[in-house]
Amino acid sequence: MNSTDLQVEQKSPEQVAQLWTNYSTNPTQEIRSQLVRQYLPLVKYIAGRITGNLPSVMTWDDLFHSGVIGLIEAVDRYDPTQNVKFKTFAYTRIRGAMIDELRRVEWGPRSLRDAHRKLESTIDELQAELNTLPTDEQIADAMDISLDEYYEMLQSVSKRYVLSLDYIYNDDEEEDSYTFKQSFEQTEHDEPLDALVQEEEKERLVRIIDNLPDQEKMVIALYYYEELTLREIGEVIGVSESRVSQIHTKVLLYLESTLR
Repeated sequence: MNSTDLQVEQKSPEQVAQLWTNYSTNPTQEIRSQLVRQYLPLVKYIAGRITGNLPSVMTWDDLFHSGVIGLIEAVDRYDPTQNVKFKTFAYTRIRGAMIDELRRVEWGPRSLRDAHRKLESTIDELQAELNTLPTDEQIADAMDISLDEYYEMLQSVSKRYVLSLDYIYNDDEEEDSYTFKQSFEQTEHDEPLDALVQEEEKERLVRIIDNLPDQEKMVIALYYYEELTLREIGEVIGVSESRVSQIHTKVLLYLESTLR
């Protein structure tokens, strides 16, 4: 199954509900295939949000195919009686399958891995000293490199830095973890103590994001709340897609250090 299957005509909500009913009582390969095709646009959407970080050895179709595998797993494991929308249930599994495939790919030479570690440790040290997100100039000075060299390094690292705020905020080893945006949506099934702890974590994360510079804050808001792609964000704030990728990577490195 590939991206050309997206041309299949989408069914109405009533037809989809009937498919789930039929699949729960008679899980045939034919019904399963219909359900998978119905949600292929979701795979395309998630792949579109990750594409900006693809390494040169991986194509969009590779990413899409891995997402389809995650979608198939979601279809097989979904229980319509649990009152959770399938798209919500499937999102983490589709994206997780894509991330797993990205991590499986060889990310580049040792020099690139070293650059990643150097950037990470420098931002960690500066944020501990300044208690805020360091500027690009401060990071470049601390690394004793020019600003252009720093931007080039950040852009290179962004190609292998496949974590997102979803996986920094939530434990990506948790089977039923939600996306960053979904984690802010309180459910009626939350236990009181769990809800209290979650609320404290939310407040802490919100405070950190609120204290980011305007441009960095805008990138996070547009990517995680408005769910725009890196290219779309660049059009909104008037910078290139690669610059948005750099800003996003820098903020994630900072947040990962701050939220430890």
